Amino acid sequence: MITLNENEYSALREQAQQLAKVTDELIAAQSLIKDISESASALIWMSGSDEKYHYFNQAFLEFTGKQLGELAGFGWIDSVYPEDASHCISAYRKAFSEQQSFEVVYRLKRHDGEYRWMICHGAPRFTGEKFVGFIGHCLDFTRHKRNEILGKTRSEALSQVAKGMPLKLILNTIVSGIEEAKSEALCSIQLLEPKTLKLKNGAAPSLPGFYTKEVEKLSAGIGVGSCGTAAITGEVVIAEDLNTHPYWQEFLQLTQKAGLQSCWSAPIFSAQGDILGTLAIYHREPHSPREEDYTIIRHAADLAGIAIDRDRDTERLNQLATTDYLTGLTNRRVFYEKLQSEISRVQRSLNPASLLILDVDHFKAINDRFGHAAGDMALKTFADLIRQRLRDTDVAARLGGEEFALLLPGANAEAAHQFAESLRDVIEQTELDLGEGLSIQVTVSIGIAQITPQSNEEQVMNLADQALYQAKNAGRNQVCVATDHAA
Repeated sequence: MITLNENEYSALREQAQQLAKVTDELIAAQSLIKDISESASALIWMSGSDEKYHYFNQAFLEFTGKQLGELAGFGWIDSVYPEDASHCISAYRKAFSEQQSFEVVYRLKRHDGEYRWMICHGAPRFTGEKFVGFIGHCLDFTRHKRNEILGKTRSEALSQVAKGMPLKLILNTIVSGIEEAKSEALCSIQLLEPKTLKLKNGAAPSLPGFYTKEVEKLSAGIGVGSCGTAAITGEVVIAEDLNTHPYWQEFLQLTQKAGLQSCWSAPIFSAQGDILGTLAIYHREPHSPREEDYTIIRHAADLAGIAIDRDRDTERLNQLATTDYLTGLTNRRVFYEKLQSEISRVQRSLNPASLLILDVDHFKAINDRFGHAAGDMALKTFADLIRQRLRDTDVAARLGGEEFALLLPGANAEAAHQFAESLRDVIEQTELDLGEGLSIQVTVSIGIAQITPQSNEEQVMNLADQALYQAKNAGRNQVCVATDHAA
């Protein structure tokens, strides 16, 4: 038995009291740390020396909507965006092996299914000199990251617009930017056909091909999904859950096959206020938009409107530069370019082609008797009758006044003659209603020259003109073929 004198006992008791005080202070400190951790808005976690995570604060649990048991160990990795998971694990294990602080950026799935951008800081923990694990916190910087991505997307898209890049490329840039900023989103841009009200796919890189094809068969209308309705009403249409939304009940078999459960759609406007199409954001889970989502939708739709507007302006300018303003047929300049190209093709392939020159008979008399409006109507009708009978490879042009030209690749003089006779007969049988009980009939004279390997532009045009004069001299409403095919 050990006996202590009074001094030794007194010293030992003092040490015990000091130890108790330190223990109380440590417990109080730990409690304070826990209170701070649990009340913090940052997502805080801790891991042990075995690399496994064993603590997540209340903010972390509420953010993910999961219990501690679901996140413990490496369960938290299931909430990380799939493309970021290996990067996260690699950064953590490297820091763990080196027992050094680290920082990693990744996307973490929130309880409502939205992925948020996180910046995670971790630091090693020591008890004395003994390494016991890591402690870290994650901060949500989604707004900053999205603004960075969307700003870059806008700059890139506007640069592509300025450079005259293809519209599909620009729309894909816009859609891809949204999908990068909102990782859970699947986006599409559809172009509205004004006459048919069909919504043609402009860009939808992440949607199933069968889905976009089926959508293109539909015409826009109120109740025709989110996009069909937005294209008619000009308003943003939010379907948080496709399975219950009234606009989607007819299409559930299609959406369920595509794995889609939410769709937000916004109209795309031109600078003049016309509806050009729609921008849609889909989700694979029911999803409600936040205020920042409405901002993304509006800005992306505006950007798409700029791109589509510019493309249509370019198309209109190109059309003005290449077509006849009255009939919509190819103009004289472009036709001569096509003729030269076709002559070169014939010389290479030795396959025939034919040139037809057409002239509306007694056209001056129509203008003099019925006025220029009636003359314009006659020319438009004439052009429409020609256009209806063209193959994809044929070229029709208005050379000027009442004179037209046709280029028929692959057609020899005999085939061209059959085509011309059929066209002449249709024109003769067509009656133009001028209103107020007035109507007129027109006829056409046609000259044909076959293009051969020996042809050049001037010669073949002269031959066709000579054949046209021959048809006119024969009484008009005739088809004549140039006799010299060796032009």
